[in-house]
Amino acid sequence: RRSSDLTFVRADNSSTAGMADTGQTWNYDNDGSGSTCGIESNQLRKFNVGGGFLNIDVGAGADHGTYRMVMNVATGANNLGMMFRYSDRNNFWMLYTEGTLLRLYKRAGESFIAVGSDVAFTPANGDEWKVVLLGSSIKTYMNGILKHDEASGGFLDGLTSYGVYWATGQTLVRWNYAEFSV
Repeated sequence: RRSSDLTFVRADNSSTAGMADTGQTWNYDNDGSGSTCGIESNQLRKFNVGGGFLNIDVGAGADHGTYRMVMNVATGANNLGMMFRYSDRNNFWMLYTEGTLLRLYKRAGESFIAVGSDVAFTPANGDEWKVVLLGSSIKTYMNGILKHDEASGGFLDGLTSYGVYWATGQTLVRWNYAEFSV
């Protein structure tokens, strides 16, 4: 069993999330919006209103495992999520909040495709987001409760990059912690 503890405990920096405890670099793609992502008070934060994708490749063998993040949110935080099996800004899986719904999406090219049923959900401080991957099986959990149990259909199976996504306008969330275990 291998575990990557990806805490954000490091000096404040409004222009980069830096490197994980395990040595990998967090990569930020602001999708042309000009937004920045970095560290504030030992939490991951987006500093302005543009959208963006932050990802890290956790390495060989990480295509099967458990990816977990804990966040703090302000009232009204929305349009955010955790990405997994990330290839690039146009090809990835995402567990995402939209309005009062928790959704599992795959992004294939320019299209967001809902997978499974939407689940009623409103983000709150301390929520634990978790995705368990095994072969083509994708299970999502919110605060330990199973929300989705779906199959990937082979889409991006084997990829090992994971991360977070913020929609344009979203600056209310702070991610405290990320962990990936195989």
